[in-house]
Amino acid sequence: MKLLSKRKNLYAIIVFLVILTGVIIWLVIFSLDNNIITPYKDGTQVGYVYIGGRTSSQAENDLANAIRKWRNNSYIVDGERKEGPMIALSYQNDSYRLYLDHTKFSFDIERSIQRVQDGRQMDYNARINIIYVSVEEGYIENLIRSDKYIKFTDFDYEALEREVIKYISFLFKEIYIDIGPFIDETVSQENYLHQVKINYADASHFVNYKFNYYLGDVIEIKPKTQFSLADLLIEAFKEKPFNEVVYTEGKRTEIYNDIISNYFTQNELSIFATGIFKTILNTNFRNIERHYSSALPDIFKPQSDYIGYEALVELNYAFEETVKNDPVTSQPATYITGITFSTIKDLTFYNPNRHSYYIRVTNTVENGENYLVFSLYGPPFVNEYGYKRSAGDYNSTIEYEIVTKVGASRNGYHTKLYRTVKYYNNPDLTFIFDEFEYIYMPK
Repeated sequence: MKLLSKRKNLYAIIVFLVILTGVIIWLVIFSLDNNIITPYKDGTQVGYVYIGGRTSSQAENDLANAIRKWRNNSYIVDGERKEGPMIALSYQNDSYRLYLDHTKFSFDIERSIQRVQDGRQMDYNARINIIYVSVEEGYIENLIRSDKYIKFTDFDYEALEREVIKYISFLFKEIYIDIGPFIDETVSQENYLHQVKINYADASHFVNYKFNYYLGDVIEIKPKTQFSLADLLIEAFKEKPFNEVVYTEGKRTEIYNDIISNYFTQNELSIFATGIFKTILNTNFRNIERHYSSALPDIFKPQSDYIGYEALVELNYAFEETVKNDPVTSQPATYITGITFSTIKDLTFYNPNRHSYYIRVTNTVENGENYLVFSLYGPPFVNEYGYKRSAGDYNSTIEYEIVTKVGASRNGYHTKLYRTVKYYNNPDLTFIFDEFEYIYMPK
């Protein structure tokens, strides 16, 4: 019995030693694999913190020190100390600073080090060797909405928050983000800014049978893009089918004019271009090309309302003709089978913003007068844009001068149009950033 008892004790000791050896081997392997004993390879980084040659515990300390330095960053603004990192938001070619509350951000140091791939540098998109950061729910949205300069606050806040967290994980003390791409375009299209009304007797017909047919219900001014009114119209015209017409001898001009009237007549082009131009005067869009007539067209009434605001667009219409047998008479006949368009004079401008704007064209009746209404939609402008019409000098109180000539059937006019801006951070001063001069000679 004593011998059996000794053997059982020996077996127990052997089993214990085997288990202990296994545990020790596992701990050694785990330590080696997780750099508890052995250092990380040269070139290893977590975020932008270099941990090559450091063990995991040393790496955790290095990361904690880097985060501590990031939290202790501060700026002196107008004599006041601002704690934490700075974020500069770029919006409509303007930028302004916000200061982040570093206590709203939490860093998971242990997780960041545990997931380090030895010998690798950070690849944020692949989620390799990143610093794991979270932010207090709703903090970024509240920060944006509470800023007095950001007038438009409908952003994709989840995407914007991810962008902020990305740069925080880099431990950047200064973060620069263009918030234009994060605008909610669906809301933007319904955000009314301002409108322009153009007196036009055939406004209802133009909207229902011309504008809506060729252009739908809205014109999109795309971001960072030059807009051409002539190109817009030509592309819209080309998309519609052409119904061939039999040419009648002696009525070529009449037939051509009938066909052109199905598109935009010259009067309609003038009214339409002028409405678009006057609509963008209250924006930061940059004018590139604009024309005006030698004499203000009679279509503009009262003329005094349109001196200096006219925009002239002209298109060339070229007709394609084919001779073929008439299906009724079986005799050769000339058919007008197509039409091509080209630009003579255009209205172009550039949208410098990172988001689209939209112009809707409708019609209304006021005091028995028909009007075309051009309404602009999109994110509000940070700065206040305007314009002033005057007789030559900006400080003049006279809007335009009448130019007369003996024997002339109509007066001429002289005026200048100034585009102005009041910057959000200096609203008491008005700056001129564009100038146009108009001389309509008397006839």
